[in-house]
Amino acid sequence: MPSVPGRARLITGAGPMPVRQPSRPVLLAMRIPSCVLHVLVAATLSLAIWLVPAVAQERPAGQPATFGATYDELTDQQRLLLDGFFRRAGAILGVTMDPRQRYDAAPLSSRSTFSAVTHALLSSTLTDRRSGQSLGRTIDIIDYVEGVRGQVKGAPGDEQFRVYVALKPGAREMVDNAKEFRHTADNTFFHQSYPISYRQDGYPSIQISMARDASRADIDVDYRSSRFPVALVNGHLSAANSDVRAGNLDRHNGRWSGLVNWWDGLMGSLFTADVEVPEDAPQTFPVTPRAGSKTIDVAVDDFLRSWLVEGRPNLAVSYVDAAAYDCLAQRLEKEGRALDRGLASLQLFARMRRINAVVGPRKSLAGTTRPLRLPDPALSVVDHKRQDQYAIYGVPRVLAEQMSCASYTSFGKLPPAPVTRQGGEVYENFYSTVAIDRPDRAGAALGLLWQRRDGFWKIVSYQAVWEDAADAVTMPELMKPAAPVAEARVTAEPSLLQANERFLDAWLVRKTYDDAVAVIAPEAYACVNLYLDQGETPKTSVAEQSARLRAGLERVSDQAGAAPRLEEVIESVEPTDPRLRVVDQPRINAFHLLGVPDWMGPTLTCEARLARGDTAATDEGLDRDYGSYYISALRFVNRGEPGAVLVLGWRRGADAWRIFSFKVIGP
Repeated sequence: MPSVPGRARLITGAGPMPVRQPSRPVLLAMRIPSCVLHVLVAATLSLAIWLVPAVAQERPAGQPATFGATYDELTDQQRLLLDGFFRRAGAILGVTMDPRQRYDAAPLSSRSTFSAVTHALLSSTLTDRRSGQSLGRTIDIIDYVEGVRGQVKGAPGDEQFRVYVALKPGAREMVDNAKEFRHTADNTFFHQSYPISYRQDGYPSIQISMARDASRADIDVDYRSSRFPVALVNGHLSAANSDVRAGNLDRHNGRWSGLVNWWDGLMGSLFTADVEVPEDAPQTFPVTPRAGSKTIDVAVDDFLRSWLVEGRPNLAVSYVDAAAYDCLAQRLEKEGRALDRGLASLQLFARMRRINAVVGPRKSLAGTTRPLRLPDPALSVVDHKRQDQYAIYGVPRVLAEQMSCASYTSFGKLPPAPVTRQGGEVYENFYSTVAIDRPDRAGAALGLLWQRRDGFWKIVSYQAVWEDAADAVTMPELMKPAAPVAEARVTAEPSLLQANERFLDAWLVRKTYDDAVAVIAPEAYACVNLYLDQGETPKTSVAEQSARLRAGLERVSDQAGAAPRLEEVIESVEPTDPRLRVVDQPRINAFHLLGVPDWMGPTLTCEARLARGDTAATDEGLDRDYGSYYISALRFVNRGEPGAVLVLGWRRGADAWRIFSFKVIGP
């Protein structure tokens, strides 16, 4: 965002900070290196709970480090791909690139992506579905690598955590004939320039998205499926769905065993449900934080100083409010684990002390921490004495109330609700950032939400994302730029637009669910069976299907919140499929209305998709008439990364336009 934050009024003297309503929240944010970051992820608050939990994999005795952080730890085939990649890049740039040096200096997220994707490809065989003969390994379809993308700030999920490749001649035929892969529906809103999609059965799954001429592909691993309704309102499931570091290592090794968690370095042992509590751990912790009654800048400073400089995490733990453990509990629940709240403080202390051991003795925060700048116009910069060590921002109360552990807000990104800053406002809520870096590790951006509790500043929520080291060297990219999609136009009856608006308004604005369901044709109910939870019994009766669909609609609408206009809840999504034709209409900011070829309409029905397993429908030799079928495409305005796309199929019934099908499409 180009705007510069304003300045927040804050009294920084020794006395307590004046607050109008002591129960309002405040926020702090930090960046921490992967080693420190991972502690956060591990399983508790402080830096330890800030990150997504995962379980580290110890390398069995005698097992070589074939998948590692460095070039020398890769397999021969992985190194061969990198050698060709850097040789081509060097030839284009007119320089010599040493593969070992360039790969080892690449961002951690790029290396972990390359390791995970190529490990899955090396571990996945191809078998001819007719003869049963081996076709080799999936990695054998690659001619050479064109690019590796790890975490890319601001990029959509389908442009992160993937490897771009040129394919060998006959690669598509190999995958088509392999029983391990199925040709799924074309990519119509994601993976621009790579519309042909192949996936393995189940999850996690390799997804190979090919160009139409099958000369190139982008390859990633999908660790979770796009479920209705959660995928619509939870942007947390987008880019992180292909990031092996984001709690996905167990899922990865559940299908392709042997990937070692090298990226955590010394912090690997912290990725366990519990840690061994040291014998000299305190039996009790201070009830009140040491400087919690002073101003927010003093409290933030004391939290960091007591922990990282004094090496007394028992004092830092006292700044963590019980509400903040909800963030950890939710993350652990996703991993099938539970938080023992009775031991949470003790576990937090143990992890924080391990971070002390990794960071080492420090005499000052100077040189230990640094601020992370957030140029968001809704934030107001707080002036304080340690601007070079951490940053603090005033946050309007209306936004802070939406930044609890229950919100899936991306780090540094505020909810989209419009906010008008009041001149001279005394902020009661704060967002602060700090980074703890080591030159040999990547880091993390950490956000802490603070609130006055009984007169003391306490941490009540947190956010965290992986952060590549500042001195990492981005890997070159040899991919061709995506070709623009020609937006052909088609017309539609005004009554179709009115039906769209009537359904969406009833569902998301007025929340009159009976009116919304009335626009849905009964044949669309069966689509709920395409999004069942694992082990859930298919819904066979119309009543069961209708109840499941309505419950999903209500859940999405509740999580989307109240809004007076559709444009504050949903946004349109640009198609990447040239077969879809745009309908010009006044609500294009809220949703796209698109014409589909008449031949395609029957393939979109729930019955047809259930019958073919939602694989691709063929269009050879079919006509290209339009006008009988349309779709509307939208996604929710999430506080995190963009969520999945919701596609609604429309067809005129006997009396009106009705929804005959729906589909949730993830990156």
